[in-house]
Amino acid sequence: MEAVPKQSSLPSADTSRLFTKPFTLLWLSALCSGLSISLFLFSQSWYIIQVLSQEASLGIVFMAATIPRIVFMLIGGTLADRMSKKRILAITSLLKAFLMLLLGGIIWWGYSSLTLFVWFAFLFGTIDAFYWPAQNSFLPSIVPSSSLLRANSVLQTTNQTSQLLGPVLAGFVIEWGSYPFLYGFVGLLLLVASVSAWCMPKQEPAVLTKPQQRLKESIKESFWYVKQSDFLPLLLTAIICLNVFLMGPLYIGLPIFVDQVLSGSTLQYSFLEGALAFGMLAGAIVLALTTLGQNRLQIAFLFMIMQALVFFAFSLTQQFWLSLLILFTLGVTFSLINIPILSFVQEKVPQASLGKVMSLVSLSSLGLQPISQAMTSLLIACGLTAKEVMLLASIPLFIASCFFYWRQKYARPAKRSDRVLRESKKG
Repeated sequence: MEAVPKQSSLPSADTSRLFTKPFTLLWLSALCSGLSISLFLFSQSWYIIQVLSQEASLGIVFMAATIPRIVFMLIGGTLADRMSKKRILAITSLLKAFLMLLLGGIIWWGYSSLTLFVWFAFLFGTIDAFYWPAQNSFLPSIVPSSSLLRANSVLQTTNQTSQLLGPVLAGFVIEWGSYPFLYGFVGLLLLVASVSAWCMPKQEPAVLTKPQQRLKESIKESFWYVKQSDFLPLLLTAIICLNVFLMGPLYIGLPIFVDQVLSGSTLQYSFLEGALAFGMLAGAIVLALTTLGQNRLQIAFLFMIMQALVFFAFSLTQQFWLSLLILFTLGVTFSLINIPILSFVQEKVPQASLGKVMSLVSLSSLGLQPISQAMTSLLIACGLTAKEVMLLASIPLFIASCFFYWRQKYARPAKRSDRVLRESKKG
């Protein structure tokens, strides 16, 4: 079930050796960028709670970071197809480094307020909207298609490790240093990320987008490409279902579940979050060491069915140790679903349209998370418990996952594939 054949404009490097110079530089940039984001988010939340004593306003700061990502993500994907991706990565990392150094300097001078963090969260989120489509669409130009799954697994492992180490490292820096020192360190990491991106050799294929094409027309073209594709509508629908029925109920309901069902402490809540993160890390490592073959999309939908069942089981548990085990398993399924889907899109979509398509993939995920969280909060406000919300959400997720698996397994190759390829080449 392929909309386009595999890309032919890939580097001719030895496919058995993943850590070539371009990929190593991209990995270093991703490591520094992921660690910096983890440090910033943790320190920002802790500063608002501990220093400003405005924990009720955390949602405003998170929205200030999320909304610009939603608004500018499509523009970022379009620019990634029209400009040098490594230049976008270098410039955006440099801008974020400047923001962190500026924030550290302002706090060092003795000024801090909630408004300050709202503005910096907004600017940080705006820059991120241009960074992530460029990074996700840059990988296929430096890694052969046969190594995309392993490469994405390595980057995902790095990202999960950064999320685990970030809060611990931030805690030590804040305890023994200060917030300005921490933001200076974050700025230094982003400078390293910027230099690493700038040093990447230019191995991108020629941009096939018409130079005179307007930005608005280019964005419309991305929706047209998805509509004509044989697999993208199914993938985007699956991503939407995951974010509507899983992300909101899980992340909003988990702390309430710990409090109401487990009667747990903050430490137990952190252990449960850690179990989920370690599960994601374990799943990414498994994919880095194995090969799923040509049926990886079908396997991903199979794990999506498993994820719905695991989520259903979590809604029924009442023991802490069992909750740890189930959340670890749930984390494993996250990686076994997300990484194969990402690799499949990177392999099948032509390089000239990859930035726009990856921005739509990110938008399907990121854009619906606030809606899912709002729906979950509304259901809980109406009297449902966190357990009931999770149980109710797992049922449509299971039904949708079964449909996606059936659709992928028994769908016939569409005749319009060749026409889509011809049109994309003309564009």
